[in-house]
Parts: sequence; structure tokens; C-alpha cells
Amino acid sequence: MGVAGKAFFLFLILLGIRLWIKKVLDIEKDNKKIETTLEIMNQSYTELQEQIDAARKYRHDIPKHLHIMEEVVLGLSDGKYCDDKLLNAIAHMKVEKCLEKNIDLKITFSMSEKNISTKLPIQEIDFNGLVQNLLDNAIEECCRIPESSERKIIWTIDQISEGIKIWVANSCNNTENIDFVTGKFGGTMVGDGVEIKGNINLAQQIPHYDLHLELYNVLPASLGIADIKDTVSITASVTGELPNPVIDGHLDFKELNIPGLHFSKVRGDLHYEDALLKFTNVKGNVFGGTVEAFGDYHLDTKYYNIDALGHELLGSIAARNGKIKCKVELDFKIRSKGDSKTALTYGSFKSGKGSYYIIPFDSISGEFSNQNKHLEFKNVVIETKMGTIKTDAFDIVNGKLHIGEIYLEEPENGQTIKII
Repeated sequence: MGVAGKAFFLFLILLGIRLWIKKVLDIEKDNKKIETTLEIMNQSYTELQEQIDAARKYRHDIPKHLHIMEEVVLGLSDGKYCDDKLLNAIAHMKVEKCLEKNIDLKITFSMSEKNISTKLPIQEIDFNGLVQNLLDNAIEECCRIPESSERKIIWTIDQISEGIKIWVANSCNNTENIDFVTGKFGGTMVGDGVEIKGNINLAQQIPHYDLHLELYNVLPASLGIADIKDTVSITASVTGELPNPVIDGHLDFKELNIPGLHFSKVRGDLHYEDALLKFTNVKGNVFGGTVEAFGDYHLDTKYYNIDALGHELLGSIAARNGKIKCKVELDFKIRSKGDSKTALTYGSFKSGKGSYYIIPFDSISGEFSNQNKHLEFKNVVIETKMGTIKTDAFDIVNGKLHIGEIYLEEPENGQTIKII
């Protein structure tokens, strides 16, 4: 290829590059136009959306504005409450509405300027909507209160250096009613049902309970009340402050098993306050007889105390020995620090006439203690026709009877002899 050919070929290459560069520049220019167009469209969309939102707002408030215009046209906006036509029109309209709904509306305006609503840094139509919405909300809340209770709204407007201060206060429904019923339930609390009816008074700074409570066959262990596997039904009233309820009621155990004792048909009164559950006037059956008791249980420490009197208990059941036949009066106490193995049952007893094996006696008395399946008797005195039998070594461990030294005091001469 000659010089001319090479120069022509180079010219074509340069021309192609120039055309390509021009095309790229044109595309870039078009892209900028598109970006500018998109920005304009986006701005227009934003402005349109704002206009739509404003239109919706005005449409929501149109009935209020029309009503106000009607009030002004009818001349009801002049002079009664203040020198502002708009506020007077609103006041006339809301007073009429409150009268219809048995609401006492108190209005106090303290303004030195006339038609102040036209001099605020807010459009008059927006000011109208703001004031009416405040009052409508107050009226709506008052309508939730029974007509037999006080329905009252206080509306004040004061002129201040920055403009005006609007204050609206209203009565409110200060009682939260509760009507709650369940069937069987499980989880944190296990039982056959719960029923709660009443209300919580919210009028005071600290709300107060006024509730009726029914618990059906609830497992105390599921509430953290000791390790009791027997269910209890409770009927109670709940009063006191919201964080610290006070509960008074009645309890009913069909059966109640605590270390060393099996009760049935246990009924009594209860009182709960400050994490302490107190039981009084408790009656039930135990050892074939009856028992009267009182006690307490602390929900935080799990400690519990029981003081009881047993009447006409069967000695064979109480002593876990079928060879002892008599009826016993029992005074006993239970003290526990939350652990069934360390729970201590102790007290005293005295029987009427009975027999041990084939040996008759007039009475048996003594003291006892029971802890961790170890039932121990002390100062046991058995009155018989042959004399007085005494022993300090009479215990039952894991159901087995152990008898130590036994002494007989002869009635004729008072001499004491060792029998065993």
C-alpha cells in the first residue's frame, strides 16, 4: 500500500473515532436530559402527593367548615364568647352539641385582640380544624361515660406573647371493666378454669382493684405455692392498689397432702397481701377425725407455718400402727423453709381409753415430732389399771416401730420398775 493509501486508511480510522466520540457525547447528553426529566417528574409527584394529602385533609374537615360558615351567616358568631367570629361560631356549635349529649361545657376566652384567629401563623381553615378536632375528641370521650356520672369539658384560650394557648380538659371513663372466663388451661398456671369479673378504677393516681375471682381446681405448685400436687378451688375478692393487690376469700381442697399428713375436705378462709398468704378458720379431716387450723405461706421465700388442733383422731392411723386402738386429741404445728425433707411437724397428744395389742389403757399422752419420715415420741405416759407406763424411746422410722426402755410406776407404792 502506497503512502496515499495509508493516509486515506488513517483518515477513515480517525473519522470513525470522531463519529464514535460524537455518538457517546450525544448519548451522555440524552442521559442528562432523561435525569433532569426524572427529577422534574419526581418533584411534580411529590408536590402532587402533598396536594392530594391536603385535599384529603380538607375533605375530612369540609363538613366542619361548612357548619362554621353556616353559623357565621346566621349571625350566631357575634360577641357572646369573644370578639373572634370563628371562635364564637365554634363555641356556639359545640355548646349545642354538648347540650344534646348532656355534657357540661365550660368556656373561658382571655384575648385582647379581635379576630385573633386571622393573625396566627396558620391558615384559618387549619386552625378551625385543629380546634374542632380537640373538642370532638373530648366530646367522644365524655360520651363513653354513663349519663348518670359527671360529663364535663373545660375549654380555655389565653392570649400569650407567642400567639394563643389552647387548653381542653374532659371527664373520662375512669373504670376499666373486666369480664374474663376460661376453660381448662395449662402452662404457667394449671387448672380447670378461671373467672375474673369486676373493674379497675383508674381515677386515682395509682389504679385500684375491685374484682371477683374464681379459680377452679388449680394446681398450687404451678403458681409456685409449695410443692403441693393437690388441686384447690378459690373464691375471692381482689382489692388494693394495682401493684399490690389484696385478696380475701375462701379455699377448698378435696385432698391435701403435706409431709407426714393426709387431709381431706379442707375448707377455710384466706388473705393475701405483700407476698404473704394467710389461712384462717381452716377445717378438714385427718387421721379419721377432724382438724381446725390456721397458717401462712410466703410466696417469695416458700416458707410456711401451720398450727392445728385435731379432734377424735384414730390412734392407729396417726401412729401408723394398727395395734394401737384409741381416739386422740392432737395439738400440732408444721414449720417449713421450703424443703419437704426438712419440714418439721411437732406437737402433743392425749387419748381416751383404748388398747395396745391386748393391753387396755385409760389414756396415752405425750409429745411427738416428725421430720423426713422419722416420727419420734417423747414423754409418753400411758395410764393403766396396773399403773403408769412411761417411755422416751418410742419412734417410727420409715414405717417401722421401735420401742426403747419402758418403765412402770406402781400405783400402790409409787415404785418405778423397768419393764423393757
